[in-house]
Amino acid sequence: MYFISVDDFDYLVRLVHDGRCGLAEAIKRIREADRERKTDPLLLFRYSLNNHFSCNKYMQMPKYLEDELEEVMKTLKEKLAM
Repeated sequence: MYFISVDDFDYLVRLVHDGRCGLAEAIKRIREADRERKTDPLLLFRYSLNNHFSCNKYMQMPKYLEDELEEVMKTLKEKLAM
């Protein structure tokens, strides 16, 4: 059983969007690799993303969130410049 947060789901969506994996492929790959683990069966999905997709280097928020953040920061800079 995995616990997946909204953030983890967003990171997974970004991996799929960037063509690094397909959704079904990612889940299958993680399940197969984690089957070998001898630790607690309740796993955090973030751990598996980092471990199996080297997300420490590549983990990015989805494009729609990047665009929204950019817009918020632009507005904030404009307001602070006044």
